[in-house]
Amino acid sequence: MNLLLALLVVDWTLPRGDVAGSGASKESLTPPLREKWSVELDGAIDSAVAVSGGTAFASTMGGTVFALRVVDGRKRWAFRSPSAFSASPTVHGGKVFIGDEGGILYALDAATGRKLWQFETGDKIVSSVLPLNDRIVFGSYDARLYCLDASKGKVAWAVQAKAQIHATPILVGKDLASIGCDGILRLIDPGSGRVKRQVTVGGNASASPAASNARVFTANTRGENTAVDAGAGKVAWKVAEREEGAACYASPAVSGGLVFFPSRSKRVFAVDARTGRLRWTFRTQRQANSAPLVAGGYVYFGSDEGVLYAADAQTGRLSWRLKLGSRLRGSASLSGGRLFIGGEDGRLHCLAK
Repeated sequence: MNLLLALLVVDWTLPRGDVAGSGASKESLTPPLREKWSVELDGAIDSAVAVSGGTAFASTMGGTVFALRVVDGRKRWAFRSPSAFSASPTVHGGKVFIGDEGGILYALDAATGRKLWQFETGDKIVSSVLPLNDRIVFGSYDARLYCLDASKGKVAWAVQAKAQIHATPILVGKDLASIGCDGILRLIDPGSGRVKRQVTVGGNASASPAASNARVFTANTRGENTAVDAGAGKVAWKVAEREEGAACYASPAVSGGLVFFPSRSKRVFAVDARTGRLRWTFRTQRQANSAPLVAGGYVYFGSDEGVLYAADAQTGRLSWRLKLGSRLRGSASLSGGRLFIGGEDGRLHCLAK
């Protein structure tokens, strides 16, 4: 890798690329893409890949976290848990943080895969980890949002919700934003864990929120999509899908004044971030359960027909498509001009120009 290329590489260490959960990359990636490599892992990949320092970290429903060389997909190490991983890995401070469906949160050495510590919750962990300097935050199905010391795994604070917390927390301004399956968006002081404001948006929230310009965008499993003004603690707008099968299980993305929602109504659609007005709709053949990635004026997303799509971010017009095989419910990640996405067949794909 030459010096210029090295300067252009942006590590993708969080499931949605940044602490705001935007799903937007600073890199430019123009289709068409071709497959550089693919590797078959030990179970379905329902999560996003983390990329740091030339290594891609992927988790599987087979209960393994794999560290793979970005250049060719060769295995560097593997860590196995007794339970499945449906959460995405987070890389921070030389560690990989991830929880499993047995309710255990692991801290692994990013270089070797050695377990540094573990923390047990009361139920499964689907939420990924949000790092906050020397602390980490994540949700559990035991209906708690936990904040732990990143070095030892000791509890700093915990917030009790009224139902399980599936979604990954994000930052909006200086506040944490966390939504539970109780349909309540909580805005929390990250230092103390004090709930500063809470907004009832309704429904069951499996999708993690995304934030931009002091607004938090959420989606639920009954097809309702909401923007919350974080400063005022009020709903700015709410729009409901009228399509058959309407439900959002994967996270929205936000970029360029638009919010991009994937839906089980067999479509991905974009709305104006300020008003909620529909801007465009892209039809897929089957459900869209892959969170969109926005890069260089294009939106990349997978679908249950096993196709990776790229659409123009402003118009929704199809720019490119590639059949990859089984259902794509993992979300795309981008680092160093390489796009990573996993499938239900356990195959991890790396694509580039």
